[in-house]
Amino acid sequence: VGVSNDRRRGVNLPDQFSASRANDLFRGDRTVVDWGNTVRLPALGGFATDGALGFGYNFAHETASTAAGNAPFRSIVNASQDNHAGFVNLQYRVLERLDVSAGGRVDSTTGFGTTPTYRLGAVYALPEVGARLRAAVGSGFAAPSLFQRFGIIGSGFRGNPDLRPERST
Repeated sequence: VGVSNDRRRGVNLPDQFSASRANDLFRGDRTVVDWGNTVRLPALGGFATDGALGFGYNFAHETASTAAGNAPFRSIVNASQDNHAGFVNLQYRVLERLDVSAGGRVDSTTGFGTTPTYRLGAVYALPEVGARLRAAVGSGFAAPSLFQRFGIIGSGFRGNPDLRPERST
């Protein structure tokens, strides 16, 4: 369980180079809950050993309030988003040399829908030469944070409310 608070204020007063002024504010809060567990699984005959099943749940709640610009053109945004995610991973050692794993995760983020991702992997041990061969494939998903969408850092950074989630394979 974790809580973080972010308070930022960017102030720019008029000077000899510019008559412009700014008093930009950002306030963000994030609460997270992570729970995970691993269950050791029995051997599958002489074929597979050292089995493990991992599973868990993540939750994050974010809020953001921003105020930027000067009257009468001051922009105010209040936003929040939640992310719920469940995951499972299965791993076994096959014939004492090959570790195989398969996993999946489903994320549900406010405004971005529900997205499943996966990962498949294998590691083949070559103890004769002190090496291992690895192979993996998977997909990824990351929704933008509220700070990435609505944050402010002085006059150099403004969040982009139109950001879309990152997806990868």
